[in-house]
Amino acid sequence: MKKLASKLIAYIIVLGLVISYLPNRSAFADRDPNVKYYEIDGEWVGFNAVTQTLTWYPDNKSEITIPDSFDGVTVKKIGEWAICKHENLVSVTIPDTVEELEEGVFYGCTKLKTVKGLKNVKIIGDNVFGKCTNLTTVEGLGSVTTIGEYAFLNCESLTNLDGFKSLSTIKTRAFVGCKNLKSISSIDSVQVIEDDSFSECEKLKSLIIPAATRTDILESNNVSKHIYSDAVMDRYKMYCAQNVTSYLYWDGTNYWRVEKSGATVIEKYTKDFKLVEAFTLETDLNRVWGGFFSGKNYNFIITGSENENDSDSKVVIFIDKYSKDWEKLDTATIKGSNTHMPFQAGSLRCAEAGGYLYIHACGTRYRADDGYTHQGNFTIEINEKKMKVVDFYSSFGARSAGGVSHSFNQFILIDSDKNIITLDHGDASPRTIALFKNGIKAGEKNYYSTSGKMISLYDIPAYKGDAEFGYNRTGTSLGGLEETKSGYVTAYVTDGKGGNADYDAVKNVYITFTPKSDFSAESTKTIKITSYSENGTKSAGTPQMVSIGKSGGYIIWDIIENGKVSGKIGYVKYNAKGEISTVKTASGNLSDCKPIYANKKVIWYTTINSKPVVYTLTKKGVTKKSL
Repeated sequence: MKKLASKLIAYIIVLGLVISYLPNRSAFADRDPNVKYYEIDGEWVGFNAVTQTLTWYPDNKSEITIPDSFDGVTVKKIGEWAICKHENLVSVTIPDTVEELEEGVFYGCTKLKTVKGLKNVKIIGDNVFGKCTNLTTVEGLGSVTTIGEYAFLNCESLTNLDGFKSLSTIKTRAFVGCKNLKSISSIDSVQVIEDDSFSECEKLKSLIIPAATRTDILESNNVSKHIYSDAVMDRYKMYCAQNVTSYLYWDGTNYWRVEKSGATVIEKYTKDFKLVEAFTLETDLNRVWGGFFSGKNYNFIITGSENENDSDSKVVIFIDKYSKDWEKLDTATIKGSNTHMPFQAGSLRCAEAGGYLYIHACGTRYRADDGYTHQGNFTIEINEKKMKVVDFYSSFGARSAGGVSHSFNQFILIDSDKNIITLDHGDASPRTIALFKNGIKAGEKNYYSTSGKMISLYDIPAYKGDAEFGYNRTGTSLGGLEETKSGYVTAYVTDGKGGNADYDAVKNVYITFTPKSDFSAESTKTIKITSYSENGTKSAGTPQMVSIGKSGGYIIWDIIENGKVSGKIGYVKYNAKGEISTVKTASGNLSDCKPIYANKKVIWYTTINSKPVVYTLTKKGVTKKSL
């Protein structure tokens, strides 16, 4: 019996020794069952032969060379997070067979300095080199076509990226925090550069895409981009609007598409949407996008620049004036003006009258004593002919002058009596949907007045008893402002809980009507358009509005189902008194492209990593056409 026991103990010891040399399978418990593990220099490496993906490489070496195959199967991808947070890694050589680096491959490898062998890599995924703070060299970038979101996040030691020959897409915030980055090769050939791609790249002084003729229609992704205060997608889990980047207008003969997608792209179409010409404007990527406005006699592009040191001499806003044929004519600039970062946490919209351009937007101010750069709205008045700034007004709490802080979405119109009307989404001062009528009419030589009147269209519920301050979320998003013969119409969605619910709380669509004859909250009428159940699966996305004249217009919204855009829209027609028709539905989507009314049709377009799909709404319903 003793011999049997001793043999059993010996077997257990041997088995323990064998197990100790096997890889820690718990680390791979959630991995694909197709993954097999191979021993390389005493380390266990994971590889999926079905997807040809390296899935795991252990953290023990300062230098690694990844094999080009396992059991005769070529390695084509380095998988998600496969080599992330390896504290000892300094240098990596990737085989020429690899075509894609998936999300987070080297994320958090803080000692990593050199990566070689990207000769045939086409895609650098999201967060691939995120927080590789000592990264200085990435070799073999000639085949790279796409750089993902946050791909080089906080790569503070990176100064140059050379060798790009095929790069076409740089996604949002790809190089954010690369504070020592000075140059990137072949940037002028990139077709799509998404918002904030080079944010906080302090030493990247010159990054200009030259004007050029295009032969193709731009592919982009603007679908649902207008939605905020919702959890439709992770990137829309936010409390504020985004700057509008896609526009459509009719000049009486042709449709024009204007879209900021890295470069500012212009496309001219016939009445039946056949491409006539396409080109890009010279675009300075160091500037922050504000917006576009098609005026009666001119086109305007508004951009800005961060004022890191809160300098009164730094140009913070540029208003570029173009002819209707897109010849650049002049530029007006604004320096300092208590602006730290223009166009942040909101939007920008314009109106014009009497030869003056009015810009209603938002931004953060100089750093205050509490250490914060507080955000609020502002309004600019420009003499269009002279391109001179007549007035720049921003305020905190001066409601008689239209001040809203924070202001998470901004709209402006000039009515038929030249009254300047603005609409803001406020979260604190005031915590309301704020409709404002300025004390000075359009066409005067200044904007600022303390005799204006602000009214609340919807008092957003306080957050946990805090009536005004302390919480950005409002459970509400604002969709538009239009004039009718007898009043002003707005549209919004809300969950009615003031941010005290989850992002995916059910929201309903509302319309308000404020009569011109009595500009007051008491006379404002509010109608609930939809009746989605609080416990149901349907909800409404941020609406879009379009006027078809002083007689009325349409309100259109995405129908959300189970937290996702459903591919269906709802819409109603409103009349001059703010009264609505029955709700109708159709297949389709919305985008940040505001619908326009032209040729007796309501028209807008969407893109889903594609060329535009043009939607048309008439009395007969909704149709679409892919370009």
